[in-house]
Amino acid sequence: MPSDAMVARRYARALYELAGEAGLTDAVQTALGRVADVLDSGDPPVLELLGSPAFSIAERRSMLERVLEPLGVPGLVRSFLLLALDRHRIRLLPQVRVAWCALGDGDACRVRATVATARPLAPGTVEDVRGALAGLTGGPVELTARTDPSLLGGAVVQMGDTVWDASLRSRLEAMERSLLSTHPAGTRAP
Repeated sequence: MPSDAMVARRYARALYELAGEAGLTDAVQTALGRVADVLDSGDPPVLELLGSPAFSIAERRSMLERVLEPLGVPGLVRSFLLLALDRHRIRLLPQVRVAWCALGDGDACRVRATVATARPLAPGTVEDVRGALAGLTGGPVELTARTDPSLLGGAVVQMGDTVWDASLRSRLEAMERSLLSTHPAGTRAP
């Protein structure tokens, strides 16, 4: 059975070849990025809803159509997404986008990420974080740095639906949970 990554690469290659034949490579790449960003938004993300068996295929198709309508995506992208939805592969869209970027101009397929720290980061540190994330994604990263004094120290990095929490606040909370589970309220350590 092929892995999700292999399937995503096949879908990306097929879309890339069709876009090339139609002379729509740039338009499809732009639309793919816009659609991926929109489907990754919401709580829960729209992509999660589109993959949910709680909705019928007809309901999911209708939901996808409503999302695509204001975006003005090329017909090729619309057809591709509906096919992926019908074949229960819509959840692979982020991987398809990464595979697409590997086939084409990776510079135009920037991944967005945020890093939150207790104090503002020095420009060199921001570049170091951007470089580390680019190494993980295999492409350029558009990084937004923000401050959150409640973190106390360390950093929280979010890229898509992945979060790396290396903040002092989360470490202290983990330590508290560990201590409370070891010594429930009202008991004393020996």
